[in-house]
Amino acid sequence: MASKSETGDVKNIEAFKTIINYCESYAADYNPAANPLKLTNLQTQLSNIQNAQADLVKKQTTLNTTIDQRIKTFSNLKPLTTKLLNALIVSGAEPLNIQTAKTLTRKIFGKRATPIQAPADPNQPTPITTSVSQLSYTNQVAHFSALTELLSAIAQYQPNETELQTAQLQTYITQLENANTSVTQANTNYSNTKIIRNNQLYAPQTGIIDTAYYVKSYIKSLYGPSSKQYKQISGIKFTRKKE
Repeated sequence: MASKSETGDVKNIEAFKTIINYCESYAADYNPAANPLKLTNLQTQLSNIQNAQADLVKKQTTLNTTIDQRIKTFSNLKPLTTKLLNALIVSGAEPLNIQTAKTLTRKIFGKRATPIQAPADPNQPTPITTSVSQLSYTNQVAHFSALTELLSAIAQYQPNETELQTAQLQTYITQLENANTSVTQANTNYSNTKIIRNNQLYAPQTGIIDTAYYVKSYIKSLYGPSSKQYKQISGIKFTRKKE
């Protein structure tokens, strides 16, 4: 779903197109001296911003798709972690190894070893603590990789189930890392494309909003402030992006 800001961007482009349509209807009367306001240049500017907007939509679609794919790829991480921990517990591994695995499991799930205690005096503020909810996708992969390394080093850990074997876990880690990389790249591409699109919309002097303002001023000078032609375009609204 497009945000209000994105909807406003599309409306600005449509408003610019409407102004150009009116300029075209003035035929030979429309003959500004300023080169950026000449009809051919306005048409080129419109084509450029339409292409930039279309490219942004494509990049946004790609970003959304890669985010959805990452969610799907990570959906098995926690259930699989639970299976690994239980497989280790019944493997005959040393208690210390099991405890280390439990610690890594808590990190993957974002849980504390012991819950934070509320202050006995309700008038006292809750103590400031360091968050252990390190649930960014990168951290989840890091903790799962550490768990896999631990399991690889434990001789007793030899499950018969393929999905629990360390070779298969390494393959899954690669899938997780690739999913993260895809989102990072797609987000970079989207961000860069948005900068280009926004520059064409909002750049001082050269963006379509300022160009539209200059066109309005030219029509006002050409036909007069009370003219029907100026009234046609004076009310066409543009929205400037808030900083």
